[in-house]
Amino acid sequence: MEFFAGVCHPRERLDLMKEAGVQWLRADAPFPFEKETGNPSKSFKNYAEKISQWSKAGFKVMGITPYPRGWKLEAGKPGSQDFLEIYEEACRYLASELKDTVQGWQISNELNLEMFRRPLTEAQAIEYAKYGGSGVKKGSPSALVGVNMAGFSDSALRMYAKLYPEDDKKEQVEFNYVGTDGYFGSWSSGGPDSWHEKLKILYEKIRKPIIIQEFGYASAGEVMTPEERNSGKSPHELKKWAYDWRDGHTPEVQAEYLGETYKIFKETPTVLGAIWYCWADQDRCWNCGAVDCPCETAWGLVDIDENPKPAYYVYKHILG
Repeated sequence: MEFFAGVCHPRERLDLMKEAGVQWLRADAPFPFEKETGNPSKSFKNYAEKISQWSKAGFKVMGITPYPRGWKLEAGKPGSQDFLEIYEEACRYLASELKDTVQGWQISNELNLEMFRRPLTEAQAIEYAKYGGSGVKKGSPSALVGVNMAGFSDSALRMYAKLYPEDDKKEQVEFNYVGTDGYFGSWSSGGPDSWHEKLKILYEKIRKPIIIQEFGYASAGEVMTPEERNSGKSPHELKKWAYDWRDGHTPEVQAEYLGETYKIFKETPTVLGAIWYCWADQDRCWNCGAVDCPCETAWGLVDIDENPKPAYYVYKHILG
């Protein structure tokens, strides 16, 4: 399969995405049932309709299976066998119903982070991912299926080792790819060149094709002073980044970052695809809710009104 490129959180301007050369769209799928297993929820029906529109427009879709909370039916204690079996059936249903429009699935999201896997423990989240993967494979055997982690922390590497053991016979599901996320220069130190070592380490450990499910560079935000970085306060509290690359967080630097990083991914044989986070800027931070917080507001290829930023044109040049 040739290298593909996509974006997270697509919005209205499908024409603008197509013009830029975007091939895949990545989006969360809702839990498909309400009240009882097999009874499709309104949110699932809306999602299926939206996915159908994307497919008709010529896009492939990377779906994200539901998180372990917010389900609209009684599922037993989180992490219990009943809970896992209901999740497996939900993922089977999603994959089966959408098999003609969704070509790839990511099992939940960044389960090495407590904020995404709650209320599950790390050990429970590993089983959760296995059952989710098994369900997707039952519903759509030909779909790409894998799990992503945030960064390359000890927790991420532990979970990768359990989900992609050297002895494949131990797996509940044969994952097709290994997913990873990274924000060098924003959430962690480094820049595009940091990917060389990380991709090498990941492939040597897993021996599966790699999909970068999320990467990006924020186009706004001041950088902490050394004193602020040592204060223990988060970027959300200070409304500043702990890290930057080259000349800070600006639209122009974001565009340079995108160009250099995609070049690395395209030239790395083990990389199957890479998805930019994200399509459009947001009016406020989804984490802390502040309108002046750069942490989740300025990652887009386009601004809030879907007007192209410099990064959009670099994306179009490299991938269009």
